[in-house]
Amino acid sequence: MMTRTMTGMLIAVLAITSAAQADFNENFESHTVGSAPDSPWESLWDNVYQNGNYTAGVINTGFGDNTTQVLDLQDAAHWAGPIINLPSDAWYAQGSVTWDMASEPGETAQTRFWWKTTDEGTSSGDKVIHLRSSSTSVWEGWAGSNHFDQRDPVNKAEDVLTNGTWQSWRVDYDFLDGVDGAWQLSIDGTQVLAGALGTDGTASGKVLKTLAWACPSGKGHLIDNIVVAPVVVPEPATGLLLVGGLAFLLRRRA
Repeated sequence: MMTRTMTGMLIAVLAITSAAQADFNENFESHTVGSAPDSPWESLWDNVYQNGNYTAGVINTGFGDNTTQVLDLQDAAHWAGPIINLPSDAWYAQGSVTWDMASEPGETAQTRFWWKTTDEGTSSGDKVIHLRSSSTSVWEGWAGSNHFDQRDPVNKAEDVLTNGTWQSWRVDYDFLDGVDGAWQLSIDGTQVLAGALGTDGTASGKVLKTLAWACPSGKGHLIDNIVVAPVVVPEPATGLLLVGGLAFLLRRRA
C-alpha cells in the first residue's frame, strides 16, 4: 500500500511538471504539396516566398524511409528563406531543437540555418546559432553573414553528412550556461560541433524565439519533424512538494 501511495505521488508531481511545459512540433502535414508553407511560416524577404525566379521553399514529398510531406529548401538568391516565429509558450532559456534532414540522392545540397532571440521576421537581429552545411560537412559561420564563410578559427565538422540519407539533427542550447551560453550540435546521436550563444555576456537574459533555414544557391536539403522542447527542470515549489511528500511518507512508514 505504501509503495502504491509513493508511486502515485511521484506520478502526480511529474504530471504537474510536464503540464507546465510546451513543445513546438512541425511535420508539414497540414500544408499543401507544391506550395510554400503557410502560416505560421513566413519568408525573410518582404514576407513572401517569391523573388523573380527564386522560391525559398515548397512543401514536397520525401523519399526513402521518409515519404511524408516535407519542407524542400530551394535556391533563394542568398537572402530569402522560411522562418518560424515560435509561439511564446515555446520560448525557452534551456532546450533542444531536433529535426530530420536529407539531401536528395545524387544532389549536392547547401543549407544555412540560424536561430535568434528576437521574433521579427527578418534576417537581422541577434543570431545566436548560425550554421551552414554543404556536401558532407557542417560548420559555424559569422552571425552577420548570409553566405558560406567560416568563423576564424574554423569551427567545422567534416564527413558527418551522407548524401541521399535521412539523418537526425539535434541542437541543445543553454542561455544559462556561463555568461555567453552554450550550444551543441549532434547528428545521429553523435556530437559534432559546439559553440557559444553570444559574446557580450548577456546570454542569461535571453530565450530562443525564431528558427530559420535557407538555401543560398543551388540545391537545398529536405527538412521534416521539427521539435522544440525545453530542458525539464522542476520548479522550486514542485521540488519542495516532492521532497516534502516523500519525507512525510517515510516518517509514516518508520
